[in-house]
Amino acid sequence: MFLKRAMLAVVVAVVASLIFVPPSFAGKKSKKKDDQLSEVLGEIRWGDSKSTVLKKLKQQGVEELKKDKKLKRDPVKMQKARKRHYDRIARAEKDYTRLEGNHGYEVSVVSDEFSSDNGESFLRVKDKVAQRFYFFMNGKFYKLIIAYNPSYLENVGFESFVGSSVKKYGRPAVAEYESIRGKDQLALVRWESPGTTLYVKNKKELFDTYTMGFADRQTIKRLESSGKVYGGNDKDEEDVSSAVKSLMEGGDYDANSNAVDSLVGTTNVDLSKGRPKDDQERKYTGGDGETEVAAADTKKDKKKKKKKKKKKKKRKSKKAPDFGNLSTKASDDLIIY
Repeated sequence: MFLKRAMLAVVVAVVASLIFVPPSFAGKKSKKKDDQLSEVLGEIRWGDSKSTVLKKLKQQGVEELKKDKKLKRDPVKMQKARKRHYDRIARAEKDYTRLEGNHGYEVSVVSDEFSSDNGESFLRVKDKVAQRFYFFMNGKFYKLIIAYNPSYLENVGFESFVGSSVKKYGRPAVAEYESIRGKDQLALVRWESPGTTLYVKNKKELFDTYTMGFADRQTIKRLESSGKVYGGNDKDEEDVSSAVKSLMEGGDYDANSNAVDSLVGTTNVDLSKGRPKDDQERKYTGGDGETEVAAADTKKDKKKKKKKKKKKKKRKSKKAPDFGNLSTKASDDLIIY
């Protein structure tokens, strides 16, 4: 009898040792690619409501401040830092934007990321080097767009920026090249995992910046399969470009200056930068008048448009491109989200 009990005790001990996971290893999982692509969200999850996102943003900000050793040693500085953080979140909540009617963002740096009057909205949160746009579809969080401040990327080329992204997230799934003045140039790079899609866009030409987009891949798949208009898929890059240019040339740019300034840092978009000298001469003087050259060219352009529509730029996709050369151009000091 005693022997049976002893054997039973040994069996129970062995089973328990197989089931039990020590506290030091409990909850630790191997880092998956999907975790890396979505780690920028912190505790925020795809599908969260606006109020939940705001709550988590507030909590995450406080936790980050607690990790700052300088602030921990100075209670007064910590209190001021907390107040600035709370004020930032309060502004984001106050400026919550429903993309309906005339909202002023059709010519902004995120104009190609949404479709108006489609149940879409966003929260905008500023930090030191960029602005984060938390997009919602029918009240559910499904996309985060990060638009860098132009001053932060002043001397950073797009290939260098992509190289830094490659160092953090690894080899991309797809790269898209655009023909600009007869030469293929890198315009967009995309990473994919089961739950998240990450894409980096070159927006230097119009907005003097680059953007990073993190999106709920499963939601995107559902929207695509349903054929639904969403997230700017009803827009073309040329349409956005034309809208910005026509707004500037039409003298109505100031009407939306507050919205645009807050997004890209300045409304003085240099459309002549990098263009031939002949094109640079075709500019407006501002105010009520316009140069004779500009006026004449405008009439010519109108006649050309009547004859035939301008061909839209086509992007060429390349799967699993070789980014070895780009990685060497990466900057270790550049903040990549």
